[in-house]
Amino acid sequence: MGKLVIFDTEHFEVLATLLRLFESGGHVITVYTDEGSFHQLRFNTRYLESVHWEIRKANESRRAFISRFARQLRLSTPDLLFISSAPDNHALLAWKLRRLKEMPVLLTLHDINSYFRTPSGWSLKSLVRAAGKKMLYRRADALHVLSGQQRRYLLSDLQVRKNVLVIPGAVHEPRVRPDFTRPLRIVVAGSVDDRRRDYSQVFRLLEVTAASGAELSVTLLGGFSPDHGTRIRERCEAWSRNHTNLRFYDQPVVDQPEFDRVLADSHFLWTPLQPGLVLEYGITEEYGRSISSGNTGDMIRMGCPVILPSGLPMDEAHPAGSIRYATVEDLAAQLASLNSILYNNMADAASAAAADYSVTNVVNANLPLFSTLVISKKTGQENS
Repeated sequence: MGKLVIFDTEHFEVLATLLRLFESGGHVITVYTDEGSFHQLRFNTRYLESVHWEIRKANESRRAFISRFARQLRLSTPDLLFISSAPDNHALLAWKLRRLKEMPVLLTLHDINSYFRTPSGWSLKSLVRAAGKKMLYRRADALHVLSGQQRRYLLSDLQVRKNVLVIPGAVHEPRVRPDFTRPLRIVVAGSVDDRRRDYSQVFRLLEVTAASGAELSVTLLGGFSPDHGTRIRERCEAWSRNHTNLRFYDQPVVDQPEFDRVLADSHFLWTPLQPGLVLEYGITEEYGRSISSGNTGDMIRMGCPVILPSGLPMDEAHPAGSIRYATVEDLAAQLASLNSILYNNMADAASAAAADYSVTNVVNANLPLFSTLVISKKTGQENS
């Protein structure tokens, strides 16, 4: 049993998975996070008393929160610091950790290229952010990614010499499979952001199936991005004036119980991902290489069949029975041809693929980390 500190202010779903995996080791766990993440995590009451929570106050700046975190870190001397998301103030965070050179640091890379590529343009803000990410990367003793594809990209393409651990963004929680009925219930999960997903495909599918009389419904299971979701909201509202088979949410974040309920009751999880994703300062991330979609975690957790564009690289977690499509018309034809036998075969394949990501299997694949909080600093020593 050891002392573990996790810092995560952005990806509550990954944080929830880490807490589930580390609890088997009986460690003393302290989590530094913000109110939004804690709001979602509190729905799982198992962590409210077993974890010590340090939550950023409403009137506390991010810089002040990092400073408080660093002061308390020096007093607590944990056996491992796991930074599973740090969306900003990277230079400050790295600078604060400079006095804790003996403390092992495990850093999650969600968007890999942003740590290695040079931003386009020469704004002071972009250069400071890029320099800060490089400082934080250098301070890390080992790295964590969500998929084997990301690990291969780091080791083979970028020639990283640090050890890279693969821990998925979710573990499998078996669901009760919905019966095959029409209309088919399809979910596009995640924040509604046109940088990440091609929502023109969603509206094209609705148009094609409406013209053919096919029965299906689509739910956009996430809040609209304030900066990158306005046009999609307008199209949703326009479609809904004359149709009832598109559902979307007004609130900025869909609470976890509602998210889980809708996803568990869906026939398919659809991921119409953009081939290239520019998140910050002109740096492009590629799904299936430098970044992993949160939808992969959704698929692992629920074990539901998925719909994937044919050009998207397959993740190890994607089942062989996934629907792959080249065009929306191709997708509509495949959905129209489904029957209960074909669907149940797909659902069986999805459940089998997701079952590989049980708590036991994921812990055993990274046993030194979860049992003793030990990380190797040499490439390939773990999770190879």
